[in-house]
Amino acid sequence: MYQIQVNQALKVLSMGF
Repeated sequence: MYQIQVNQALKVLSMGF
C-alpha cells in the first residue's frame, strides 16, 4: 500500500505548509 502512504504524506505536508 505505497500509494496510500504517499497520499497521507502529501496531506500532512499540505497541512504543514
